[in-house]
Amino acid sequence: MKTEPLIFEHRKFNNYTYQLICEALSKIDWSSLNSSDAEACYNIIIDKINDVIEYFAPKKISKISAKHVIREPWITSGILHSSKHLDKLYKKQLGKENVSPEHVKYITFWNHFTRIKRK
Repeated sequence: MKTEPLIFEHRKFNNYTYQLICEALSKIDWSSLNSSDAEACYNIIIDKINDVIEYFAPKKISKISAKHVIREPWITSGILHSSKHLDKLYKKQLGKENVSPEHVKYITFWNHFTRIKRK
């Protein structure tokens, strides 16, 4: 099955951007918060903080290709690699007789792979 890539938004925060944000917030004139309306003051604070964060740490979109997305938590990279190897062996043994070396190798690896998955 084809799976879609994983797309998500994130911000890059590090010590340097954190310091820049703190400096910018300390330079803001907070005198407009003298209002008695608590909700208006809260909205002003949130807007100013969001503007500073957006300026110094803008949102970025990252995409992880489908082949690197873990479908199930128990599927390790080794199991995924073995699964691909099993698919290749299956394609090689198609159309061959049951006693052919390709078919025997496929059945042997399939049994081994099944045991590993169950563990």
